[in-house]
Amino acid sequence: MNNICPVCASQLNESRPLPDGGDGTYFSCPQCGDFILSGTLIAMLPSKLGEVKDGAAKLSHALRLTQQVNKGGEVDSTTITEILKRPLPSAKEQADLLLRWLAENVQGPGEPIWVDPDHHSGIIGAKSQDGFAFVLSYLTDVGLIEGDPTESVGQANVTLSFDGWEYYEQLRQGGVTYRKAFMAMEFGDEVLDGIFKTVFKPCVGQTGFDLFNLGEIPRAGLIDDRLRVEIQSSDFLIADLTHNNSGTY
Repeated sequence: MNNICPVCASQLNESRPLPDGGDGTYFSCPQCGDFILSGTLIAMLPSKLGEVKDGAAKLSHALRLTQQVNKGGEVDSTTITEILKRPLPSAKEQADLLLRWLAENVQGPGEPIWVDPDHHSGIIGAKSQDGFAFVLSYLTDVGLIEGDPTESVGQANVTLSFDGWEYYEQLRQGGVTYRKAFMAMEFGDEVLDGIFKTVFKPCVGQTGFDLFNLGEIPRAGLIDDRLRVEIQSSDFLIADLTHNNSGTY
């Protein structure tokens, strides 16, 4: 079997047919992570990626986002078209994604971790080595990370600065948002809360968006005012109308 990633053309760590004989192949790629592609999609992927600008970078990033919710995420011929319609993250969004990844993967404050474009471009949605190096340089210049870059483009041992950890807390608590979706729903319904956490949130997460409701991030202020702010700042809205809640309407 070809040992080149069908998405980004990196050298694969591993590839193998699915053990149950299903129509798909498992791939382990240093850039795209661990994922499954259906046989139909593998056959059509070169033409699909060639039809769209930055198609390989978009799919690599989408695979990385999917793996945050479902390791070994699967993509088929039905979902690929929607994935390729999405834009790549902006430069600021890429910086936030890299800082979040660093915070969640270092051993602890002050501990260094190695980053390079061959392994981490897909995580942030950078489409080239220079693009990844640009984001890394920005985070260093504004004092959110510290480290010793090598002579190679975009490679360095880095760690979050104190300011970087403070900014990560804002990201984690929703103070800074990236591709978010909001769900308007009844408060205090245990059944609905369970469905939100086990069904809606992970399913939306597989599409690359972070779904939340007002109950997840308690803040001061009038409920109606907060609803307006969250709806206006979200990419899309899900509304549950089970209880005829006037606030949801």
